[in-house]
Amino acid sequence: MEALEFDGNLNLESYLHWVQAIERIFKLKDYDHKKAFKLAILKLMGYASLWYEHLKKGRGREAKSKIKIWSKLKKHMDKRFYPLLTSKNSPQDHLPQPRESKGIRIH
Repeated sequence: MEALEFDGNLNLESYLHWVQAIERIFKLKDYDHKKAFKLAILKLMGYASLWYEHLKKGRGREAKSKIKIWSKLKKHMDKRFYPLLTSKNSPQDHLPQPRESKGIRIH
């Protein structure tokens, strides 16, 4: 089973599909967190690869520790590519609000 590439398109379904597929590979091949991280960054293409390089350089400038494991990379990827998941607001805040009833009110 070959890992899919992720190009960083902002299609939520594509991102979730990629995460699910790559995590399945990690489990099937019994990868530890460091090896999983290395495979994941190798599969980042296009915008996703540029985003990762920018993240890595920014962390270096801010004297933050390097990201070396899949769970930390996934946390940052979720923030970028799956913002509803990491929003501080309730998921319901992103849903349309129900319309007010036009029925007769009895007081």
